Amino acid sequence: MNKKLWLKLTFIAVIVLSALMLTGCLDFADIYNRLTAEEEALIDEYLADYYLFDYNPDEVVFDAENGTLTGLDRYSFYLTPEEYYALMYPTDSEEKMFGISFALGDEGWYVANVVLGSPADLAGVCENDIISYINGNIIYATTPYERLKRLLYNDTISLLLLRDGVEVRTRPITKAYLTMRYLEFFFIDEEDSILTNFDIDYSVTSSARVDKYPHYKKYCLNELDLKTTGYIKLHQFTYTSSEAQQRITQEFDYAMNLFKEAYGGSGKLVLDLNNNPGGYLDYCTQICSYLIKGESPEGTSFQTYDLRDKNGASMITDNENMVTSVYADYFDEDALEPQIVVLTNGGSASASEMLTGCLLVYGTAVQVGTQTYGKGIAQTVMPLKFSYIDIGGEEVLSCSALYFSIAYFYSPAYGDIEYKYYNYCNQTDKNGNGVLDENEVECGFLPEVENTCTSIFEQIKRAQEILGNNSEN
Repeated sequence: MNKKLWLKLTFIAVIVLSALMLTGCLDFADIYNRLTAEEEALIDEYLADYYLFDYNPDEVVFDAENGTLTGLDRYSFYLTPEEYYALMYPTDSEEKMFGISFALGDEGWYVANVVLGSPADLAGVCENDIISYINGNIIYATTPYERLKRLLYNDTISLLLLRDGVEVRTRPITKAYLTMRYLEFFFIDEEDSILTNFDIDYSVTSSARVDKYPHYKKYCLNELDLKTTGYIKLHQFTYTSSEAQQRITQEFDYAMNLFKEAYGGSGKLVLDLNNNPGGYLDYCTQICSYLIKGESPEGTSFQTYDLRDKNGASMITDNENMVTSVYADYFDEDALEPQIVVLTNGGSASASEMLTGCLLVYGTAVQVGTQTYGKGIAQTVMPLKFSYIDIGGEEVLSCSALYFSIAYFYSPAYGDIEYKYYNYCNQTDKNGNGVLDENEVECGFLPEVENTCTSIFEQIKRAQEILGNNSEN
């Protein structure tokens, strides 16, 4: 096996449990059998060679009932062949889903995203709700990913949520057929035509947008001058089905081409990363090419991040962290002030922080919102045992796998600025303790005081103030 190849399949994400994607009722007794000797040997080898944190090998125990690996950090776990296939080959086809995704934060498992019009939305579930109970089962911050995932394979769930310190109990939520969406955008061109992927008739005029577009209201876009400024919401850095095989960001490329069409190559942009828990590293890296500029020894090529192993050695090979900037094709390259505002909150983690840090380093964006999560570590997937599984009536080759932490992330080196070689991780051991900042301050990216605001209404309003003031520069 080519270990180097597999190590490049790197993820930077807070654990995201997507009930959007949990579509079947599986017999877990058939899935979580005891590990084979081959799997145990490979797990021992991978952890000894690559695992980021100090650990006791005797404490790494496989729980066959729940499919969990104890003794590692909360971002490291075992994948069945079915889970590995779903991770590597995501689907955006219509599936039975609740329309909700969960992520793990400092206060426990919380609601990262709710799809408008989904069963979860209609049941009153809100983003940032803390999950207290699922079907009467108590959920802790320490509840393992596998345990929560198992509860969500049911077709119907009831939730007890904690919202602003108040308990909220939902009615039973039953899965319905939905289409997954990872990116949303909204632009208005000079002829007042709306360019969006919100699945509404594109020909309607902006005067009808409040009634026609529920997302317009959800994201408070009435506070934004959409004739000069576009809006893009990234829920996760995840490939669609058509993108996954070639590892291309076709959907984001499409959005940016419409952005250029709407604003003639000199528009301004609000990039919403609120509650974006991360995703594929190479997806995030490709996005950077649109959004950064500067002076580089390599001409138009720019470093987007640095990646270091447990010994502090760089893990970068083949210039995989370099991109060619196309910023000048989409924004006013001569503008003296940033033409992008990036929105963040405590749910903006991993790849979201990598992108935020990159934009701050190159000075193309202003951060608005609240401090990011502070997860400056990366995970990868290493195969264990190959086997054939049934996917939609077709036998496909997959494998069990180990998903585990392998590296610290650092912001790119560019100029003599405070973010140079900055790691934004909030832990130094597998138990989540400690920070890496030499001044012992909380890690993560923090907006300036005047740009700190919590609600999406306040964030969009502040973004408009910043970009509106920059329009004459």
